Amino acid sequence: MSDEYISEDKFWDDWGVIQKSDGGMFDFDDVKDQPLERVWTIVDTGAYEDENWYAMPGFHTVNKLGYIMTQREWTSGTPDAIYFCMRTRTMASAKSSFISTVTPQTTRWAVCCFFTAQAETLKKI
Repeated sequence: MSDEYISEDKFWDDWGVIQKSDGGMFDFDDVKDQPLERVWTIVDTGAYEDENWYAMPGFHTVNKLGYIMTQREWTSGTPDAIYFCMRTRTMASAKSSFISTVTPQTTRWAVCCFFTAQAETLKKI
């Protein structure tokens, strides 16, 4: 894996991610006869500090979770893409929790909890 990645939003929006009709990933048998340049392998790095899932162009076996396809073809210079960004999801979840708990009576308590949760999240990053 490289140090340069296609962002999660750019990958979904610009590359046209194709999944199974139920939103899941394809199995090898589903994509083995498809054009190679449209097949991506979804991998988990296995690193505790990086819980993201990445899309790597082509077929790979190490840390493979499944396969997806894209409407746009990749080339030999195409970097890996972030398929699922855990940090973005964690921060969005914390922000959503914060917004749903704020009332005039609990504002001070909710703000304190939000920033405590953010600090704990940042320690893990």
